[in-house]
Amino acid sequence: MGFAIGMMSGTSVDGIDVSLIEVKRRPKFVRGVFYPYPSEVKDFILKITTLEDLTYANFALGEMFAISAKKFIDSLGIEKNKILLISSHGQTIRHLPKSIKVGSLKVRGTLQIGDISVIAVRTGIITVGDFRPAHIAGGGEGAPLSPFFHREFFYSKNEKRAVVNIGGIANITFINSQPMLAFDTGPGNMVIDGVVKKFFGKEMDKDGKIASRGRANELIIKELLSHPFFKKKPPKSTGREDFGMPFIQRLISQSQERNLSPEDIVSTASEITVRSIIDAIKRYSPYKPERIIICGGGAKNLYLLNRLREELKVVTVSDEFGFPVKSVESAGFALMGYYLLKKIPNDPERRLLLGKVAFPPFRRVNS
Repeated sequence: MGFAIGMMSGTSVDGIDVSLIEVKRRPKFVRGVFYPYPSEVKDFILKITTLEDLTYANFALGEMFAISAKKFIDSLGIEKNKILLISSHGQTIRHLPKSIKVGSLKVRGTLQIGDISVIAVRTGIITVGDFRPAHIAGGGEGAPLSPFFHREFFYSKNEKRAVVNIGGIANITFINSQPMLAFDTGPGNMVIDGVVKKFFGKEMDKDGKIASRGRANELIIKELLSHPFFKKKPPKSTGREDFGMPFIQRLISQSQERNLSPEDIVSTASEITVRSIIDAIKRYSPYKPERIIICGGGAKNLYLLNRLREELKVVTVSDEFGFPVKSVESAGFALMGYYLLKKIPNDPERRLLLGKVAFPPFRRVNS
């Protein structure tokens, strides 16, 4: 069959997860790695304000993804011609599932950058990407896209399961439901990372150690969980537009009014993530999950993981199924890209082919 490479950068804007899968009847994870963005690249992405910034960022990230792909390929020790494709989710810049009127048109939108043509030209390998627009055009929210590969990786006919991915935004898939139910639950790591950056100058709360030293404030948690997104029924999706800096600043200002310590603020932010996931499961689950599989970078945060285990009991991590928590999404996009090339619907609920294809330069072979 061959191999496929998947690449993903989430709403945390911390860097690029790259995975290699062997494509066969049941996809097999082979290897994954994470390449952090240089600080100047991350700052440039987060401070995009003009069309010029956006245009340059699109190509800059195309180059970053290409560099990461080439570095990864060089480390594999396998022949390049065995790699069938590179599949890149890119970097989400705006996700706007709420429709507006443009003249007589009613439209929604989503925008991911990191141009796949740059990747294809630099690597010489067919590159697939830009999956979300077709999902929206077909009537979906454009997110989460993970239900497709959550079912492919973790489905069992003998056990009712749910998969929770904790990235910058957290989402859940009830993989035994028909039709499959999946939606964003709210912030994952995004708010926690913002608070940790503000008070500790770090990119994340490694292992959840800071949150574990603090005490969450119940009044602030209750207030912030009154955000309209949490009251909205699925299907629903969200992003930095709802839980970016304005939400983080609201949390910080309310915490400082109550003289909370920085550790307390991190604990409060972490508890918002935990409570929103638990509430989503209790309120919307179509069945009682016998196993809840956690993946994404947030699964490395022991505060989040232990709290979810306390409340939900049947929690485990994706590593137990052969997929490291940080590699599930990038591996999933590798599979989505492979399905697109084979013209097999990678959005089975809507029978859609999600994604676009960029081809490498044509090189004439002398006969």
